[in-house]
Amino acid sequence: MHIQRRWIRTIDTSKWLFQDEIDRRALLPETAIDNHHKIVLLNDAGWGKSQEAVELTNSINHNNKKLFAFYYPLRNYNSQKIVDLIPNEYKGVPYDNIVFVLDGYDEISKYQKEFVRQIESLCFTHPKVNIVITSRTNHYKLSSNHIDGQNGSIKGFEEFSLNRIRNSEIETLLIKESIDPKGFWKQVYDQELSGLMGNAFFIINIIEIYKLNYTLPPRIQILKEIIKMSLYIDTEKFKYILGEEFEYKIFNLLEILGYSLECIERNFLTEGEYHIIISDVEQRKILSCCSLWRKGVDNNYSFAHNNFGEYLAARFLNNLTTDEMISIVSTKGMKQQVKKSWFNTVAFSLMINKDKRLFDWIVKNEPSLIKQIEDSRLTDELKRNIFNSQLGYYMSRRLWIPYEVTKSISDSNMIVNSEQISFLLECIEKNEHYTIVHNALEVLGCSSLLFGLDDTVSN
Repeated sequence: MHIQRRWIRTIDTSKWLFQDEIDRRALLPETAIDNHHKIVLLNDAGWGKSQEAVELTNSINHNNKKLFAFYYPLRNYNSQKIVDLIPNEYKGVPYDNIVFVLDGYDEISKYQKEFVRQIESLCFTHPKVNIVITSRTNHYKLSSNHIDGQNGSIKGFEEFSLNRIRNSEIETLLIKESIDPKGFWKQVYDQELSGLMGNAFFIINIIEIYKLNYTLPPRIQILKEIIKMSLYIDTEKFKYILGEEFEYKIFNLLEILGYSLECIERNFLTEGEYHIIISDVEQRKILSCCSLWRKGVDNNYSFAHNNFGEYLAARFLNNLTTDEMISIVSTKGMKQQVKKSWFNTVAFSLMINKDKRLFDWIVKNEPSLIKQIEDSRLTDELKRNIFNSQLGYYMSRRLWIPYEVTKSISDSNMIVNSEQISFLLECIEKNEHYTIVHNALEVLGCSSLLFGLDDTVSN
């Protein structure tokens, strides 16, 4: 299954525009490149950035007679000059006729600063060169040049994201799969999965799960079900090799691999590293039958999708005590913070870990983390809990709510229902203390949705 995507400038998604207007402004990839030449494509994990990069490369080479595109996974970048990445068959082509499609800025392990220096140097000497770089949003400093002229992580690059996939496009896929759209959407809304339906990775897998028995699991279980579905297919294919208790054995091994990747802050293992971590030949034989864990053309090993590794690392952490978990994922020193490379794994841990101490620790020590966790990780229940904890802390102590906390509530859409709006209105009407009224007004003012209480709020 493949969906034709359009790209939208991130500055347009930050404006108060109706979705129809955003859809109208979205461009076909080739048009975006013609207009801007240097683009960084930013989205959360699973939105299909890598697939889009491959499709873009193939489309340009098939349809454009003047441009020559090549794809390069940046996890292999090792501080070399950018022009040295050009494949041998393109060595005689002028740089301005080459499209550099560089996938995974966030996956560069040690040489990000050198990569940025090399990219900016190439762009300075060849201002018309065409470059597309993909990255996870929360690993890239967004440009604020529409405010005060600051650059993003890479100078001179226009920031785009894959536009949301419209319901009409999903329904076209459903009809092709002989699925009744009405029944499908009912399950999506009943299980609180609608927040994942702009994400190509989840859309395709949710459709595959639905086809099994026309039901869907709750959102908190969706990745586990995707993994189980993949393992079931593997078991049927290799049952003469795998034997009994395959699922239990493979989950344990995959959790170890996911945790190991998080510890070394990479999304791949070299063959030597893999053999050290999984030293038992029989265990590696089991893993060779697992489609979630793959050996690439570069002889490195990785998960089929980064989401799998992060989720499985969270499952591994879930077997530890909360104190052990915090010690692993946090920086050392007077002020503990979550390590940047662990953000998404911690988000999964919040969803599957029932110990409230982890949740309280994150809210207390680094509330700004919440807005950097990919929104698709956060269930409505988790958002309500974060909202209650953050607001309750300042309300109960009659403290002014800091700007960064208000902004995290806004940026992460922590207000998800009318009950929260009613609570804020009640705080204002009771007028128990001026800090409580001020805090309620501040939070209410940053809410983009009022859930039918517009007139009440206005009054």
